[in-house]
Amino acid sequence: MRPLIIEGPDGAGKSTLLARLSNGLDRPVFHTGGSNKDREELDRKCREQADLMLQGVILDRCTFISDPLYKEALGQPLLLSPTILRARLWTLNPIIIFCCRGSSDDMLTHILDVVKAHKPPEYLEQVKVNHPKIVAGYHREMDRLSQEGFTILRYDWKIDDYPTFEWKVLTRCAA
Repeated sequence: MRPLIIEGPDGAGKSTLLARLSNGLDRPVFHTGGSNKDREELDRKCREQADLMLQGVILDRCTFISDPLYKEALGQPLLLSPTILRARLWTLNPIIIFCCRGSSDDMLTHILDVVKAHKPPEYLEQVKVNHPKIVAGYHREMDRLSQEGFTILRYDWKIDDYPTFEWKVLTRCAA
């Protein structure tokens, strides 16, 4: 079964989709956490997440994708080139599900509606201020990954019918 990664900006509906896919596909979920402090932590998380994907765990974000994207949007130094991270990710042949919900304002409203233990208030403040940059970064990165041959499925909970989308994911996982 191919690895699954759910990506997207904060407030895009990833958690809702994760819960449904986890139940529907009978696969556990792993929340990858926030930004990495140093190169050692980044390397450790990349190894851990690669192992989890190979075991069939669905990732709620993937350090290979989200770390450079958030670092750039938040004005922090990159720990490793996005090109190197994409090359490492390529070896895993994942299906990447890109969640995006309407506008940045739409997503920001949703962020404020739901409190999550893995998202401390300081982090949410940074995200709110930089959310348009994060959204634009995700669109650029998903386009880049698609052009490089990665399997990207786009999901908008306001538009996409969940049962049809789940079937699309199932057929791609089996391929």
